[in-house]
Amino acid sequence: MKIKEIRMNTGLSQSKFANKFGIPVGTLQAWEQGRQEPPSYVVSMIETILKASAVPANFNPFYDSEFTVKNGSMDSRML
Repeated sequence: MKIKEIRMNTGLSQSKFANKFGIPVGTLQAWEQGRQEPPSYVVSMIETILKASAVPANFNPFYDSEFTVKNGSMDSRML
């Protein structure tokens, strides 16, 4: 995924995105406009950070994939 697509998916402005990841705004603009290429490791790190931040801290794949809580009671989807 290109850096502009990644930023657009976050809904952040160039300024906010650049600030969040410690990238100079001019550098981000150059990457998005194709005047420069971001290092592949930077793109990978940003994608990894954004994926990790999308997962709730209390997510447990062993329980959340099997059970849902509806109206205060636990229903099994796997049984």
